[in-house]
Amino acid sequence: MNTNSDRITELIKFCDEKFKLFKSLFLLEEQNHWKFVEERDNIVIHSKLDEETGLHYIRAEGEVKAPAKKVYELLDDETRVLEWDRTIESANLVEKIGFLKFSYLVAKKPAPLVDRRDMILLSNKYEDTDGKIFLIGATYPHPKYPIQQSPVRCKIPIGGWAIIPNQKDPNISTIVYTGLVDPSGWVPKPVVNAFSIHQAMNVREVRNLLEGTKNNHHNTYSSHLHL
Repeated sequence: MNTNSDRITELIKFCDEKFKLFKSLFLLEEQNHWKFVEERDNIVIHSKLDEETGLHYIRAEGEVKAPAKKVYELLDDETRVLEWDRTIESANLVEKIGFLKFSYLVAKKPAPLVDRRDMILLSNKYEDTDGKIFLIGATYPHPKYPIQQSPVRCKIPIGGWAIIPNQKDPNISTIVYTGLVDPSGWVPKPVVNAFSIHQAMNVREVRNLLEGTKNNHHNTYSSHLHL
């Protein structure tokens, strides 16, 4: 039987592997095969096909007038998720061990005849010596929230944020969101694509929230973009 120490070691190892994947994935380098989708409201969006699942990774980048630490504190606060992600119906802290954290999130019903989704997200914080902060997550089971018939339990093989401080001005940061969401079960492709674009535009929502900018572009589902 695993002890609590063994469990923590296992969780850290899982997150470390996801962090290694994220660091190689989020860079706009030729070997990553990112394809430009569009630039909207100063947020640059790229996508790439995951050959194994047929789904698309999404990448979004934008600049915010806020220190990296302040950006991280907002993103890491599950009580404020609904302020910048309008697809989420509820977000609750399940368990916290240092920077390791389990969160339970329920997404709103995205379209008629499509069931709601929920997820258990395990996340961890990482920092580079140059000041970059990473908040990396992936779905991971937790005994307090077993899979039920409804909502449908979706999967996030990898998802996270890179917060890069401006070397000339510490009050400016670049935010990069990168992730892959597997909705599980039946979901029309346009709805999946719309959700991916919405996740990308959360970078704008985070920026506007931190800068106190009134947002006239309601971040709702829109499936006019075809990845």
